Amino acid sequence: MENAITSLTITPTAADATAKVKVNGHAVNSGTASNTIPLNVGENTVTIEVTAEDNTTQRTYTVTVTRFPSSNANLSDLTLSSGLFLPVFNGGDFTYSASVENTITSLTVTPTAADATAKVKVNGHAVSSGTASNTIPLNVGENTLTIEVTAEDNTTQQTYTVTVTRFPSSNANLSNLTLSSGSFLPVFNGGDFTYSASVENAITSLTITPTAADATAKIKVNGHAVNSGTASNTIPLNVGENTVTIEVIAEDNTTQRTYTVTVTRFPSSNANLSDLTLSSGSFLPVFSGGDFTYTASVENAITSLTVTPTAADATAKIKVNGHAVNSGTASNTIPLNVGENMVTIEVTAEDNTTQQTYTVTVTRFPSSNANFKSLTLNYGKLTPSFDSQREKYSVNVDVNVNSIDLTPILDDNDATLMINGLPSSSGKTMTVSLNFGVNTIILEITAPDGVTKRKYTVEVYRGQPPAPVDSTQIPGNSAPVEPAAPTVTKPAPIELPQLVPTDPMQPQEPITDIIFSDVPAHHWAYTMIGDFAKRGYITGYADGTFKPNDPISRQHVALIFSRIFKLNPIQEALTFKDIPLNHPYYETIKLVQQAGLYQGINGYFKPNENMSRAQLAKVLAIALNLSSASTHTFKDIPLTHWAHDYIIALAANDIALGDNGYFKPESSVTRAQFVAFLYRALQQ
Repeated sequence: MENAITSLTITPTAADATAKVKVNGHAVNSGTASNTIPLNVGENTVTIEVTAEDNTTQRTYTVTVTRFPSSNANLSDLTLSSGLFLPVFNGGDFTYSASVENTITSLTVTPTAADATAKVKVNGHAVSSGTASNTIPLNVGENTLTIEVTAEDNTTQQTYTVTVTRFPSSNANLSNLTLSSGSFLPVFNGGDFTYSASVENAITSLTITPTAADATAKIKVNGHAVNSGTASNTIPLNVGENTVTIEVIAEDNTTQRTYTVTVTRFPSSNANLSDLTLSSGSFLPVFSGGDFTYTASVENAITSLTVTPTAADATAKIKVNGHAVNSGTASNTIPLNVGENMVTIEVTAEDNTTQQTYTVTVTRFPSSNANFKSLTLNYGKLTPSFDSQREKYSVNVDVNVNSIDLTPILDDNDATLMINGLPSSSGKTMTVSLNFGVNTIILEITAPDGVTKRKYTVEVYRGQPPAPVDSTQIPGNSAPVEPAAPTVTKPAPIELPQLVPTDPMQPQEPITDIIFSDVPAHHWAYTMIGDFAKRGYITGYADGTFKPNDPISRQHVALIFSRIFKLNPIQEALTFKDIPLNHPYYETIKLVQQAGLYQGINGYFKPNENMSRAQLAKVLAIALNLSSASTHTFKDIPLTHWAHDYIIALAANDIALGDNGYFKPESSVTRAQFVAFLYRALQQ
């Protein structure tokens, strides 16, 4: 019978009403229905036992009832752990759809069979009716679930299909955001979208590392794609505010979030210089950005200079003596007075707060110009014609001229002038009385440096008056009376016990001026260098230069002394370790050593070492046999200085003049200074 028949009754009727009947062991009255007999699927055996009245005779009837298995493969219910069906479930529809939020990453399905005997599979996995399936993972988008129901008859099947759509993520937040330099204000949290940060000026760039709260989101930093959790490209930073945008696009390609970070790079506080140069002169000490006070000195010929400051930070602003100057560019021309000139270099950092002031005191040496520009007379004519480099002249005037006016014009108005021992000045006319015969007028100029001096001599010859007839004879003497010759007193020569200056032999032809290309007429030592060159004491270089500012070595000083002085040996010859027999100056050095001028240093002569001013003072004082009881000294020459007595002896004899009260004993003697020392020494 059909599966739907789940039970039945049997009504047995006995042939003899006295007989007793049992159905499946339960007494049943003849002609009356038995108790309900449940039917299982398949064969069901029902026994009807009849016992006769004699209680001995029995008959058993057997009925085999076959119940067909169920063909119901429907579901009576179907539910999801998340989401709702469309349409609403009913067992007669076999296709459904459902949707869930992106946060639902999995679900379960609970199918209930309409017939409990049916078997159910969800996505191929057996599930008991009314029980949740295994967890089913959900991808973003459509996910197809199949529920297969097999009826009890193992033939009838029904498949239910559910398409579950998992929405893409709408999470466009960041879970973290970091900077390679600096820190956020406020502290980062994904719910705030505006931040600020600040970095030192030294930080010129940085990177940002954004991490998406949802790994499916896409990120751009300043328009450039960046993987979540990875540093962005390097972002250059200008001074001031720099806006960095981090754009996050959710998986749904619709939801967007923009985070903004304003990074402020502080302006530079570097107000130092990396370099500072002068167009003339050099610094003491040597320039370094950490020192702010310097000195420099220039020759008098340098009347102006420029300063070129270079900022350590190109953003700094620079002013030289109050005038703006670009870094690495020369300043405006700065005029220099004689003496100290203060130059200030003010550096203002980019932050407009930090400042540094460098001070350079440039000392312009006073002029060594002791020349005349012109010399005019009211009578007569100079012979030869005036030339500032010529020092001796003669003039003839008539016997009736009893005085002469001289008007000298100095080349440097700051120089001082003495005429015949009386002070005068440039452009001032001085009247000099004339005797008959030769009248010597001495014009002595002292340059502004107080060291350089020049002496011009003008010999004016005033004619003799004619002798009267009655006085041409002296009684008792027929010899004519001759006018008395003027008496000329020569200064006593300096006696040199061992060293006697050798007067150069007078040449047969007039000595021509020797001109060096680097010693112009206005050079402070022009006259002295020219005089020594003409006398053969010094020579220049093959290229026609003298190199007046170069230092002079010990061997060259020895050579020139041997040319100027007659050197007599006063001590035994010494052997110097650094002067072999084949040394080009062997004989010269031997000569000056035996004359007592040089003693060497620990057995060495050191021929190429520069001669210091103190060493030269010693050699000169010994050569000229100078001494002094003067208490005068220089600021940098204490009584304990080894060369004190030699230097003071030179100063007392106007050979060493110093510089603003300083002698600078350890400084090397330049070639020009050496000539000046000797020139003044030989004028004594």
